[in-house]
Amino acid sequence: MHFRGGVLHRLPEERRPGPGASEDQDRRCADEFEVNHEEGEVIRVKEPSSYWWLRRRKYIAIFLRELSSVFILSYVLLYLLILAQLESGGRGLVSQFATVPFVGLSITLLAFSLYHSVTWFLLLPRIQPMKIGKVVLSGKLALIANLGGLVVASLLIASLVYGVQILSAR
Repeated sequence: MHFRGGVLHRLPEERRPGPGASEDQDRRCADEFEVNHEEGEVIRVKEPSSYWWLRRRKYIAIFLRELSSVFILSYVLLYLLILAQLESGGRGLVSQFATVPFVGLSITLLAFSLYHSVTWFLLLPRIQPMKIGKVVLSGKLALIANLGGLVVASLLIASLVYGVQILSAR
């Protein structure tokens, strides 16, 4: 088997997968396998478990954050469906909102959306440090600035959607 530009083209011919010989299948299914990096040097490598990410709390948080992206997509698709229904009158849609499964789905989607947003804002100062001139702001100050921007944007959107006069002088 020869794959150009892939990983297998760097392997010596004898280490490449064969046409399906039983010893090749046994080697791939074993819990441990050998890797020959250089001539004469053999390293035994234990194949990672499918649940390797459950070993540390940090890995679980990262996995849940990535999984929350699927829920964000579901949230967006759900609201696009709602907008399409509202365009055609939306009378049947109102009765669906009061059902237990829909309320449960909405709460789950909201929880994952909030988790995704909070972890995003916690990661943002590490990913993109804020600079003013040549001075790099601390991570806490960047977090406060980002969360402040989120609150201001949320208040402005709420005032537009619900007609609430948040910034009025009364």
